[in-house]
Amino acid sequence: KCELYVGYFTKGGDSVHDISPIADLTVDEVIAIGEELKVPKEILYRTPSDGLSGLSDEDKLGVKYSDIAKYIEDKNSVPKEVADKIEKLHKNSLHKFNIPTYKK
Repeated sequence: KCELYVGYFTKGGDSVHDISPIADLTVDEVIAIGEELKVPKEILYRTPSDGLSGLSDEDKLGVKYSDIAKYIEDKNSVPKEVADKIEKLHKNSLHKFNIPTYKK
C-alpha cells in the first residue's frame, strides 16, 4: 500500500500483473500475515532494497514505510516535513497510474 501510494515501483516493470492480492496492505499487515504463515524471519524481516544500490528502499525514498502508512490513515499523524515529502512523492508518481491506450 505504501509503495503504491508514493509510486515506488517501476512503470511497466514490477507493476505489471493481473492481480495484486496484497496491494492494499501495509508493511505491518504483510508481516503479520507472514508471521501467521511462518515465513522464515530472515525473509520476513529483511530490509527492503533493490539489491543494486546498497541503499535500503527507505533510504532511497527518504521516508519510512511506517510514516507513509500513518500518513495514509491520517495526514496529520506525521510531522509536516514528512507529510510534504510523502505528498510530493505521491503527486510526482500519479502518471504511473494512467495506462496509455491506442486511439485510432
